[in-house]
Amino acid sequence: GNIYLKQHNILKAMKLFKSALSLDLIISNKALLAVDYFNLAKIYEKTNNFTKAKTYYEKAIMLDRELGNKKALVIDLYSYSKLLKRLGKTEKALEFLDESLKIAHNIGAIREAIYIKKFIDEIKKEKSKMRDKDIFHNLLKKSLEGLGRTYPNPSVGAIIVCNGEVVAITRSEDFGGQHAESKAIDIAKKKIGIQNRKRETLQRRNPRWKT
Repeated sequence: GNIYLKQHNILKAMKLFKSALSLDLIISNKALLAVDYFNLAKIYEKTNNFTKAKTYYEKAIMLDRELGNKKALVIDLYSYSKLLKRLGKTEKALEFLDESLKIAHNIGAIREAIYIKKFIDEIKKEKSKMRDKDIFHNLLKKSLEGLGRTYPNPSVGAIIVCNGEVVAITRSEDFGGQHAESKAIDIAKKKIGIQNRKRETLQRRNPRWKT
């Protein structure tokens, strides 16, 4: 089955993997069943049948946990996490990746640990980019609310982010009123006592971003 899979003959590979599964079910060999489930999961993932892929990954994980097959479990969890990432279940993927990484370290699977850590870093980088995109989108919306109302001063929006969480978002008050930055800091002080914590203030003023 693996030979046909390498040759991209998916249908032939699937047929052989299913035959192997049928035989291993008859002899009740759990170690071989775990391999069968994993192979079928990879096949179904390649054919975009994510529901079946998820089911078979979970069966492989369950058996390898039961058997204490830690090396196989590292690969099971890593592959399952990649599927979860494709399905948009990022937080769940990170949970399984963390478990996979811990097991890899414990058994000295250095090469696997490197791949897993790299994937974790990629996911976290993507999450950070999405967070920044959302923050700046909200900041722009807030600054646009003051257009024409702060004249002759520019319409400025400010957000304070503390430990990854938005704790204050505001804009400059109408002409003659409080500036956005100081207003945001006042809000944050009341909310969390920001003078005692690391903070990041983001300011939006056409046409540049300032930090």
